[in-house]
Amino acid sequence: MKLSFLIGLTLMGLVWTVGDAYCSGDSLHYLTPQDTVMLEIAPDQRKFTQHTFAPRQTLYSLSRFYAQDMAQVLELNPSLAQTAPAIGQAVRIAVPNVAIRRYRTAGFRQNQFAPVCYRVRPGETAYGIAKTIFRMPVDTLMAVNGLSSTDLQPGQVLQVGWMDISGAADKIKPRAMSPLQQASYRNYQHYKRQAQPQEASRMVARWTEGTGEASGKLFALVDGVAPGTILKVTNTANQKVAYVEVIGRPAQNTHRTQFGLQLSGTVARLLGAAPGNFYVLLE
Repeated sequence: MKLSFLIGLTLMGLVWTVGDAYCSGDSLHYLTPQDTVMLEIAPDQRKFTQHTFAPRQTLYSLSRFYAQDMAQVLELNPSLAQTAPAIGQAVRIAVPNVAIRRYRTAGFRQNQFAPVCYRVRPGETAYGIAKTIFRMPVDTLMAVNGLSSTDLQPGQVLQVGWMDISGAADKIKPRAMSPLQQASYRNYQHYKRQAQPQEASRMVARWTEGTGEASGKLFALVDGVAPGTILKVTNTANQKVAYVEVIGRPAQNTHRTQFGLQLSGTVARLLGAAPGNFYVLLE
């Protein structure tokens, strides 16, 4: 990994100073012992790191290394639906808790693991980070980092464990896609083949509970878009994405000037929408 960081190890604890740290591995590996896996939190609360692409690496192989399917990768990197990552480009990749080793057990070999770290956000405590985010004992987090208090400073970097440089594929059960996720992925395949992507626009969406359930399809009614067009719809509250098919335009009595977009209940369910209208980004 190309990174600039200093590690100071004192008798009382571990002090990290990290700047611009991204995983990159090399042309043969996606992770090396010299890398640091810096974790961030996505709007939907998934943990992710940023991987900087090196020569001969591919997005598909990266997804396999982290035991993600391509749909999961594209959820965090919508722009990659159109173009492959370039050398030196940073790509977000999810890192589930099960991929993080929290303890140095017997036989632990330092050269087989890369440290996993997390940067403290304003208002966070050691207790909240350990129990809520990483589901690990508080005393383990404090011992690894030499902490004497659960009070932390924003920007402080904590080590939360290690990750095997051989990857996570043998440690994570790949997520089974639900029927609605499968339908969205099939629509995504058509979306990629469309000649002209839609210009992004933010609008209020309305939805009707139960619609689309019988067919299992994801569809939308929207003005100014030809039927059969596939649109990408993002719930701005949680960043969940669905790819939907336009089947027509809203009826006059749905107040097109206010809502502009009507979604099936299946789309709203996939997007995790709360009852009532919600804001979306339409592309």
